[in-house]
Amino acid sequence: MEVLLVGNTDFITKQWIQHSFPRDHVVIAEREGTVDGNDRLRIVNMSDANTLAETLTTYEFDRIVFFSEGLTPRSERDGDLGYLRRLLHAIRNRSTQMLMVCGPESEFTYPENADVRDTSKSLMSRASEELCLYYARTYRLEAKIIRCPYLYAPERNGATAYFGRLFEQASAGSISFCERKQQQTCFLCADDLAELIYRMFDDWTAESEIFHVPNVFDFTYGDLADAISAAFPGLSVTFGEDRPQHYPADDHVLRLRYGWSPRYSLKQDLPPVLQRWKEARAQEQSKKHPVWDFLRNHSKPWIAIEIFIAFILEELLRTAVQGNSQLGTVDLRLFFVVIVGTMHGLNAGVFAAVLACVGMALSYASKRFIRSAVLRHVELACVCGVFRCRRSMRVCAAA
Repeated sequence: MEVLLVGNTDFITKQWIQHSFPRDHVVIAEREGTVDGNDRLRIVNMSDANTLAETLTTYEFDRIVFFSEGLTPRSERDGDLGYLRRLLHAIRNRSTQMLMVCGPESEFTYPENADVRDTSKSLMSRASEELCLYYARTYRLEAKIIRCPYLYAPERNGATAYFGRLFEQASAGSISFCERKQQQTCFLCADDLAELIYRMFDDWTAESEIFHVPNVFDFTYGDLADAISAAFPGLSVTFGEDRPQHYPADDHVLRLRYGWSPRYSLKQDLPPVLQRWKEARAQEQSKKHPVWDFLRNHSKPWIAIEIFIAFILEELLRTAVQGNSQLGTVDLRLFFVVIVGTMHGLNAGVFAAVLACVGMALSYASKRFIRSAVLRHVELACVCGVFRCRRSMRVCAAA
């Protein structure tokens, strides 16, 4: 079958795909700013409505899994409601199995404040779910929704951007949580989600359903801070005063229907994840080259200065090899423009072309000036010679 994975796919690896869809052809929608995807399978660009419709028509997907941005805690990305609507509108009236994996926001309750029932994130999450169910009722679409805790991926040194930020802060000497120390964490291993998705598609039914993934492990943010502090001695940790959140207890539906329950705990996975992250970071820092990194990442004024210096060196080199019968045939100005355009893009290439034109004009003007000066010198010498010759002839005639 043709399977499309779209949305918050930062945690997906080749092993995860093999676990979830061992016999299917999997395509992943490209995501801007995602983590390194060298171990991904086929990735396509579906950023706008035209490419989205073209891709869906080309592949004719049998199954689509949509991963919500809510799977990453405190994500800085924009919501995915608009993109989800375009996707559902493009697959309407098609025999497609649609599985939507949402975050835990719509499941949270606030027992210490009975007046608080919803937040902006929970409203957005429920709106996405209602939109998916609306298309399932109105059009020929088989849709199921999984309300899932935040995801973390041991193979990618954490979840998505959340654990990366925590580890970077810890390496700087201090971390700050918005949650209280006694607040329960709400995380699910991506490998457990892979097993659940495999079983759901293996026993798929046509009716629309919403499933609740339990959070069965007792692990607080204080425990999370202790585990990180063990890897970073002398770490300073502060906690916030956010409202306590309560995640519903296990309703046992997934265990009774699919024989599935979470197996991997963040408490057990965090130490090896931290160790792998430190090793990967040390390896990355050992490969850094300050000069080369500066040349690749410096700002636009520095790029302009670099291009101007390269232009001067090119003109000096051109002047040096001008008398050489072999090197003089090489068009160094064209070579300069091509190299700059390849390294820094079209705008820099146009700037280099302008400099090359200026250099050509100056070279042509200087040649005309030298040629005219030489001709005037030769003419003056000839006049003087003629004058001397006529004068000597007169002397000879008088003698």
